Amino acid sequence: MKRALLTILVVLMMAAGCGPAHVTDSDKVDAPPVINCFSAQLEPSANYYVLIWDVSGAEEVIITPGVGKVPSSGAKQVSPSASTEYNLATINRAGSTSAVVYVAGVAKPDLVITDISQRETTGGYLVVYTIRNQGGANARPSTTELYVNGERKDKDSVDAIAAGASVTKQFTGWVQSSATAEAVEIAADAGNTVDESDEDNNRKQISVAVMVVYDFVRRADMATWKSGPPPMNLLFGGAVTDETGYARYRSDKKLEDGTGPQMVLQTRPKWVDGGWIQGTYYEMHSGMFGKWYIVQPGERFFARVGFLESAYAGDVTFRVMIRPEDGNNTWIATESKSYGSPIKTIDVPLEPWIGKKADFALEVQANESSEQDWACWVEAKIIRR
Repeated sequence: MKRALLTILVVLMMAAGCGPAHVTDSDKVDAPPVINCFSAQLEPSANYYVLIWDVSGAEEVIITPGVGKVPSSGAKQVSPSASTEYNLATINRAGSTSAVVYVAGVAKPDLVITDISQRETTGGYLVVYTIRNQGGANARPSTTELYVNGERKDKDSVDAIAAGASVTKQFTGWVQSSATAEAVEIAADAGNTVDESDEDNNRKQISVAVMVVYDFVRRADMATWKSGPPPMNLLFGGAVTDETGYARYRSDKKLEDGTGPQMVLQTRPKWVDGGWIQGTYYEMHSGMFGKWYIVQPGERFFARVGFLESAYAGDVTFRVMIRPEDGNNTWIATESKSYGSPIKTIDVPLEPWIGKKADFALEVQANESSEQDWACWVEAKIIRR
């Protein structure tokens, strides 16, 4: 490879009229340096120029802008985005000489993110993006990266993009399943492998807004609560010693993962094997809405569920029912959870019920033993993006 590069350099120098010069002692001491040649040759297929120079009798040789000190002879690849004047300055004890070549701007690629959107899946939302090469030259393959609230979440490989072309892709390694707004940012050419005309316009950020349509935790005191077997009515806010079960707010205990939310909904099944507790939100057709809740496009049921700290024997099943006006009640989520496993997420699109009037029921069932079934709904919401 070194021999091949040397051969190319010699050929370029000879083509530019540069050849080795005989340097005498008098050249070095009594006369300023001699610039035998200084030229620029365009390599169209590669979109760059090669500066070629040969100097005799110099103690120091400098090329500006952007090159710096160089040997007495050589070649240097440059690719300015605008027309540029390159100056070759030489110095020795007897004086200095200089030469100038003019180079037209070289077309370069320029990668930008033009659009960020979401694609709904059964597990949440994937991030979709469009990357465009708005430069004047083709862009080599590159990598884009996804950041959420400043933290890198995923990366995606992008094939070469022709000048003026756009490509729409999606990240598959991260799914948005949160009920809170998030700052989503995408960086083009994250590995900086593409030489671009503008290296400072690779990023685009949007805020993904989330509308909370209904909060089941905060409205739990308006629900109708029952436990069993056999079925019996419960008052919300029951004592933690009530063996018939209870539904109440808790803000005095940490969760099993060590976090301490401001308020969670604890739903303790009846203290018998196979015990259960259920809350039905009848107010969704007569309470805060003043009319029936109607499922809208883009809405989902979202929840995070787990146990209070020290519920070592906890083992339950969380269930969610949608109760449309037509009476075709459907369990839309069934999630088993034992103590010590991560807080679980329930995320269900409500697309099949768009346009229908409905209310909901939350239920917790004891799996076999009901010992320490201190089950909690950390979040439970209908959200819309």
